[in-house]
This record gives sequence, C-alpha cells and structure tokens, in this order.
Amino acid sequence: MTENKRIALNTFYLYLRMFILLIVSFYTTRVILDSLGVTDFGLYNVVAGFVAMISFIHTSISNSIQRFLNFEIGKGLQGDVNKYFSVALLTQVVTSLVVILLAETAGLWFLNNKLNIPTDRTFAANIVYHISVITIVFKLLQSPFQAMIIAKEKMKFYAYISLLEAFLQLVIAFVLGYIQSCRLEIYALLLLAVTAAIFICNVYYAKHIHSGISLMPRYQSYIFKEIFSFCGWNLLGSASGVVMNQGINMLINIFFGVTVNAARGIASQVYSGVQKFIANFQLAMNPQIVQSYASGNKERYLQLCYANFKVSAYLMWIIVLPLIVSCNEVLAIWLGDNVPSDTHIFVVLVLINGLIEALGSSISVPIYATGNIKKYQLYVSIIRILSLPISYLFYKFGYPAFTSMVVCFIIDVFAQLMRVLIWTKEIKVSALDYVKIIVIPLLIVVCITSELSFILYRQLTFDSNLLKLFVSVLITLAINIPSIIFIALSNAERTKIKGIVYSKLFNR
Repeated sequence: MTENKRIALNTFYLYLRMFILLIVSFYTTRVILDSLGVTDFGLYNVVAGFVAMISFIHTSISNSIQRFLNFEIGKGLQGDVNKYFSVALLTQVVTSLVVILLAETAGLWFLNNKLNIPTDRTFAANIVYHISVITIVFKLLQSPFQAMIIAKEKMKFYAYISLLEAFLQLVIAFVLGYIQSCRLEIYALLLLAVTAAIFICNVYYAKHIHSGISLMPRYQSYIFKEIFSFCGWNLLGSASGVVMNQGINMLINIFFGVTVNAARGIASQVYSGVQKFIANFQLAMNPQIVQSYASGNKERYLQLCYANFKVSAYLMWIIVLPLIVSCNEVLAIWLGDNVPSDTHIFVVLVLINGLIEALGSSISVPIYATGNIKKYQLYVSIIRILSLPISYLFYKFGYPAFTSMVVCFIIDVFAQLMRVLIWTKEIKVSALDYVKIIVIPLLIVVCITSELSFILYRQLTFDSNLLKLFVSVLITLAINIPSIIFIALSNAERTKIKGIVYSKLFNR
C-alpha cells in the first residue's frame, strides 16, 4: 500500500469513527443533561475539568512519546523503538504518581476552598473528584500503548476501540435514567469502569502488533533525559492550553457559578466534537510527517505539511459555518428546552476560535518533528498564558462571561503568528509562502461564505427547526465547497481533484 493510500484509508476509518462518535456524543450529552440536571451537569464539568487541569503534565509527555515513537519508526532499521517505549512507560508511571500527589493535596484544597460549589453538593463533588483522579491515571498509563498503535498507523483498531467506548458511554447514559439517587457519583464511577476497560484493550492490542515491547518499565538514562528534555519545554504548551481552557473555566465558576459553567460546558462539547474531525485527519497525517522528516525526505515533509494546513483549516470551516449560522436550531434539536442561558453565544465564539486552533494544531507536529521546540513552546506559551490575567481583569470590571472567549481568540491569533515565524525559520522556508498559500485564501473564503450564508439564512421561514437546519446546511455547503475549490486550491490541486472525480464516475 502506498503512503498516500494509507493516509486515505486511515482517514476514512477515522472519519467513519468520528461521524458515529459525534452523533452518539451529542445524544449522550442530552440524556446526561436530562438525568443530572443543569446544576449537577455544570458541577461535573467543573470538577472533572479541574482534575484534567492538574494532569496537564500528561499532555506534554504523551505528545513527546508519540513524536519519539514516530521518529524511531521513521529511521527504519536504525530505530530503537522498544527502548523508547519502555522508557516512555516509565515516564507515565512517574507522571501518574506526580498527578496523584498534586491532586490529593493542593488540588483537593482548591476544590473545597476556592471553587463555587453548592453546599449540599460538596460531598458529591469530592467523590467525583477522587474518581476522576483515578480515571486520569488510567489514561496516563494508556498513553504509550495508544501511541504505539498510532505510530504503527493501525487506525482501524483505533476507530473500533473508540466506537466501543462511545457505545459504553451511551449505555451509561440510559442506565443513569433508572437510578434514583447519587446519579452524579455513579456516573463518574461508571465512566471510570469504561476507561479501565479501554485501557486493557489498548494494552493487549499494542502488545499484539509489536511483540517486542515490554510491559515492564525500564530506565535508559540517555533516552530518559532526551524525552524529558523534549517534554520539559512541551510542558509549557500543555500548561498554556490548560490556562486558556480549564483555567478560564475556573474563573467563570468563581465569578458566575455552575449554571454558566454548564453553558460553557455545552459549548466545549460542541467544539470538542467538531475539533475531533480535524484531529482525525491530522492523526492520519502526523506519523508520516514525522517519519518523512526523520528519513530526510524534506520534499515529502513539506508536501504533507501544506496538505495538513489546508485540509485542517477548510474542513474546520466547512463544519463550523453551518453550526454558527444555525446555532439556535442545533441547540433546540439537541437539548430541547434544557438550554442554559448564554449557551448560544458561547457556542458561536468557541467555534470561531476553533478555526484558529485548527491552524495551530496543524503546525505543531511539523515543529515537533524537528525536535527543536524550545523557542516554539516558550514564546507561544507566554502569549497564550496572558489570556488568564486579561480575562480576570475584564471579569473584575464587570464584563460578561463570554468576554474570555473574545480574549482567547485575539490571543490565539498572535500565538499562531508566532508559530508560523518559528516554523518557517526552522525549516528555512519563507513565511510569506504560508501567508499567500494559507492565510489570504482562507480569509477570503471565510468573509465571502459567511456573508452569503447569513444573507440566505435570513430568508428561511420554516417553522420546523430540523427542516431549517437541513436547508441551512445545504446552503452553506453549496457556498463553501465551490468557494474553497476556486479560491483556496491551486490549479494543480484542482486538476488532481477533477481527475479523481472523473475516474470514480467513469471507472477509469
């Protein structure tokens, strides 16, 4: 199988997975919201989110593990995959111990003394907190095994195991409706059971596809130092992401309470579903981006990078535009009458910000492939961390809850500018090429398609939300796809797409 065909096949598996996951996830959220109520739903969002904030170390080390496994596989016979895996497993054991220590000391104190939790739900919040800590530990220990599966490009299994997890979460949502008391605590406990089951499946399959790996963590000083040197800087990136997401979630809780947390939680759920579409494509591309750089094939590396930039940006916009235009209909169909106040504006702003984040995530792996991430993480992280004190000041002066989303958008624009400057300097290509190929066409497409879509949307007079949403999606697609083809794509790319379509239609 050629490399491009492997990417296409892996992308197909991942998108099939994502399409099913999106439907299941949105439906599950509605059932859970009905079962828990707005207060407990917001409470779970803030408590589980706080635990995720504590475990931000996991993100940096997981990304480092993925990068090193991809790089060693890309080196071929000269690679040392087994040794890197064993050390990676050791790093996650150490990380788990650190997370438990932080969570059960400083984290527990913050939960009980600083967060705005209703008095009658304090005990439940503590139970959920402890269960969430254990859940995070399972995910930490799972990372090396999942990284091996992705590095080996076994996306079919990755898709199947994700669907199994979604199915089990759907079962939990239905079971919750038959439980009369302690629903929040039982919900967290059942999610822990699902996480443990998925952990076992990933361990078994990773061992199956690469029998040389050992389940016993081992210490190799030079590898351990190499990974921790890399992830030490990467840690700043994870911390900045936590600040912009969970940190602001904490601020919203302190200034506005759990009801607004529920609104932001729903907006985050929408963005998470959309972002996973982009992440799936990037997941299929990332191993070959790193491996092509490791093998010294710069032409292939740049080709994959620019394909990644374009597809990530325009795929995000194709999905985001109809959701922004028909946000009220989506929320009404999805959540019925249980839509917390301010949810609409949170959803719109988080989706707009998602377009910038898609560009950011698409350029991070090409930078990681080089191994030189010190300047990247230092400069970008400092810029992103500014979002927290700036949002705090706006809240202090009485600005509304959604102000933080506007702040994050502006901050992310500056962060993306810094990413581009660092990457182009490292690879020794012109930053103007990125602007001409990616930025300018994207801005033109966004301006034209959004304006036309809103003009036509306002002409719709259907009483049915479902029908109005369906027609709106068709309108945005009819505007978006031709605009992207004729504005964003090069002549060579249009010719290639035309050839693929022609061959499929006429079997040539």
